[in-house]
Formats: sequence, C-alpha cells, structure tokens
Amino acid sequence: MLENLRTDTRKNRELNNEILGRELNDKRERLQRIELLLQEPMTTQSELERLTNDVKRLQKDCMMLDEKLK
Repeated sequence: MLENLRTDTRKNRELNNEILGRELNDKRERLQRIELLLQEPMTTQSELERLTNDVKRLQKDCMMLDEKLK
C-alpha cells in the first residue's frame, strides 16, 4: 500500500512538473511577445488616418479592377 502511494506521488509530481513547466514556458513566450509590442513606437492618429485612407483607396482600386474584368 505504501509503495502504491509512493508510485502515485511520483506520477503526480511528474505530471505537475510537466504541466507547470509547459504553462510557465507559455507565459514566458507571451510575456516576450507583449514586451516586443510595447517596444514598438506608438501609432499616431495621423498615421491611423493615413492607413485608413490607404485602405479605402486600395478598396476603390480593387472595385475598379473588378468592374474592368466584368
């Protein structure tokens, strides 16, 4: 009976170390991605407006090309 408890304890410890290790690695990777994002320069309102205008222009160009294809 004591041997069964020892075996169960060992298995549980191994599972615990495996699961916690994997979760810890996931959290570290997520932290690194967040830190990289925070190091990037902030997007300004004017840059957002410029990008929005670019998107609208490209959508319009795509629509015009679609019309030409028809």
